[in-house]
Amino acid sequence: MSVLVLSSVALAVLEFRSILRVSQAEGERVRRQLRVGLDRVSRDFTDPIERATRALGLPEPPRDQPAPTAAEREAEYLRRYLAWRDSGGGEWPFARVARAIRSGGTLELRELDPGSASYRTINWPTEWEELRRQLEARVSGKAEGRPRPMRQSPGLLELPCFGPEPDGSRPRELEWLIFELDLAVIRSTTLPELLRRHLGDSDGLPYSVDVVLRDAPEVAIFRSDPSRTQPIGASADATVGLLDISPFSFRRGGRPPRRDRPPDAAPPPPARDDERSGPRRPAEEGRALWVLAARHQAGSIEELIRQSRIRNIVLISTLLLLMLTTVGALVWFTRRAQQLAAMQMEFVASISHELRTPLTVIRTAAHNLVTGVVRHGNTAQAERYGQIIQNQTGKLVEMVEQVLRFANSEAGRSVGRMEPFPVEGLLSAAAESAASAITAAECRLETAISPAAELAWIRGDYVSLEHALVNLLTNAAKYGSSGGWIGLAAEMVGPAGSEMIEIRVADRGPGVSPAEAKQIFEPFYRGRLALEDQIHGTGLGLSLVKRIVEAHAGTITLHSPPVNAATGAEFAIRLPAVTEGMDEFANSAG
Repeated sequence: MSVLVLSSVALAVLEFRSILRVSQAEGERVRRQLRVGLDRVSRDFTDPIERATRALGLPEPPRDQPAPTAAEREAEYLRRYLAWRDSGGGEWPFARVARAIRSGGTLELRELDPGSASYRTINWPTEWEELRRQLEARVSGKAEGRPRPMRQSPGLLELPCFGPEPDGSRPRELEWLIFELDLAVIRSTTLPELLRRHLGDSDGLPYSVDVVLRDAPEVAIFRSDPSRTQPIGASADATVGLLDISPFSFRRGGRPPRRDRPPDAAPPPPARDDERSGPRRPAEEGRALWVLAARHQAGSIEELIRQSRIRNIVLISTLLLLMLTTVGALVWFTRRAQQLAAMQMEFVASISHELRTPLTVIRTAAHNLVTGVVRHGNTAQAERYGQIIQNQTGKLVEMVEQVLRFANSEAGRSVGRMEPFPVEGLLSAAAESAASAITAAECRLETAISPAAELAWIRGDYVSLEHALVNLLTNAAKYGSSGGWIGLAAEMVGPAGSEMIEIRVADRGPGVSPAEAKQIFEPFYRGRLALEDQIHGTGLGLSLVKRIVEAHAGTITLHSPPVNAATGAEFAIRLPAVTEGMDEFANSAG
């Protein structure tokens, strides 16, 4: 057991360390999987929009050529739109597309009609006023620093059209192509589908997702759970930029787009493994218009891993505990089996001794009768030998019946036919059957039956119950003979409607020690006093009594010493009383 316990402790430590390592690896795997999923969401969301804006926008003309007029630019815009539409460029991701054209000191707004493929002049929408003020400030040269985020319309994107200055200096912004993303479609269809595709599992979406304006995080563009009021914010497990589209001067403070890399420039560094999952590298939050933040539904990935680690530790601990419990139970049952085997061996030795004694007496008496020790005509001596043979034969019959009764109880046949009978008659019959043993022990039997018990009846196997009471009275005579007194009492106990007959057998002998009281009803068990004083017995009597009483739905308890007594032992049997039909039983008995 010590080796097993130490091995289990060592195994538990190794399992705990292994669980920690597995949890850390699982956490890294989940984070990596989330990062890859977010990059794919960013790529699949941004790429169609970037392709559409690049297809519809105008490239910067060479510096040695004059800038096209507004009409020429509009015609080129329409040509590029028709080419994109006719080539099946993909789903139209915009709610509106318009041009903001310099017209003196103001900006004229012309909106594209996708159906007729034409532009028409419109008034600036109210929700575009913030963008209008920023563009007018850039036209007048009063724009300072970085453009402010458009909280009022977070779905607006502007693509400048550059042309050379009259003096040939750096290009200037001639007009702006404005795209308004269809936020309703993005919220209801585009983002939910991308999240389910790249982050979902068989149970749905395991993450809470927010999409906010990068420069104004308080502006929520999308939430996977609209009922959630608290933003994810800094508690996100991972974030990724959306709409990282380089041509937007809005994100670069109005500076013109970078030119293509010169032929003699050094080649760009090779893409990392995690950047090769698509045609474009993952978005950078520093340049993206929006930011997507994801947090696990458990609270965080760390919390998810902690819960998984706790579950694994509880499972392993439970398995180890079950193993130890099973081994402990096996050891306990083994020891019980060994004790039972030892008791059975003691029983065999005891019963052999018990059988040998009467058989020796019977054989000696028979030998004396056969060999003429008893003289012819000596009737008194012959009767004495006959009485000896009869008494010893009775002991043999009693021991054989005891063993047979125990075998029947082991086979589930502790009692026979159940019939009603009066309690007083049962007690009288038991006292009469045990009278010889009580007399031989020089004890006095005192019987006390309450008036209610005298009239009480019980239902049971009369022979079995009588044998049980005789066994208790005989034991009291054997072990309590030093007190010279044996008590037999009966009374009614319990509430009305569920009365019980309590039968008590008591003596004033040395009693039973608390240690022996726990085993006294076990088969083959014999107490220390029985072994030391060599009191005859098989160790089956009290076990049989308990089985008989329990077969009658009763109980038996031991009190040592009895209540209101200094020494001795008292066995109390409680049996259900028959409370209905007593008159019929009495008449049938008569």
